[in-house]
Amino acid sequence: MQLTDQQHEELTELVKHYWNIAKREGLVPFDTEEPHIYTKQSGCAAGWAGYTHGALSVTFNEPMAASNWERFQGTDNPDCTVGHEVAHCVNFIAHRGCRAHGKEWKMVMRLFGLDPNARTHSYDMENVPHRRERRWQWKAA
Repeated sequence: MQLTDQQHEELTELVKHYWNIAKREGLVPFDTEEPHIYTKQSGCAAGWAGYTHGALSVTFNEPMAASNWERFQGTDNPDCTVGHEVAHCVNFIAHRGCRAHGKEWKMVMRLFGLDPNARTHSYDMENVPHRRERRWQWKAA
């Protein structure tokens, strides 16, 4: 599944929304460009934040987002992957060297109005291509 053009626009606007909150609160300098947005994340991960080709970026799992759009981007639910990943970007700038889901990241999540304890998603994975983990039974020789 792929995101529609409208969903891509909404995704971009939501990233900007969270980024502007961080700017207003002084966590990100006003002249700092918002993260670049990619939709190439694969597997079971909903998103990723970091530096891509030297630029701050967020990457989202497009099939997962398309299959679970309301929950994926919804600011009123704890699974808001968009806010979660933007909070990581804010942390890279405001709190260099801190833990990925440490107290600084949790503070940014609260600032965004999101639950900092919701660090894993519970999205429907039926339409999302991912590897199934094989379980092997081992016996001692």
